[in-house]
Amino acid sequence: MTPTLAEARADLFALLDGPMDSVDAVYDHEPHRETSGPCYVTVELDSITPREQRWAVRVYSQAADSPEEAAHTLDAAVAAVDDRLVEATVGPSEWQIGYDDNLTSFVARVFVTVQRETF
Repeated sequence: MTPTLAEARADLFALLDGPMDSVDAVYDHEPHRETSGPCYVTVELDSITPREQRWAVRVYSQAADSPEEAAHTLDAAVAAVDDRLVEATVGPSEWQIGYDDNLTSFVARVFVTVQRETF
């Protein structure tokens, strides 16, 4: 049976929550600047199609003080998140990485799909 959106979000959050290299916090939503550290991970619904739910997992590394340190932190955090996704057979994954001027943060994003049952 296809998990509900709440179940899929909770499962993905549970997979990523817990101590990870360079990650200060994991959120099951986009906190919009209200964070508990310079590097955090978010889980957010991206889209729903007749065949799948698509979830965006983002890693943010704030670069206001030291862009070089933030880039290295992002590398370590992405590797830690990717390891968890691969271990759970969600991966291998394809990451998109960039810089957000408004947040003064490096941002990495990967999409995770949850298959829906067809009717």
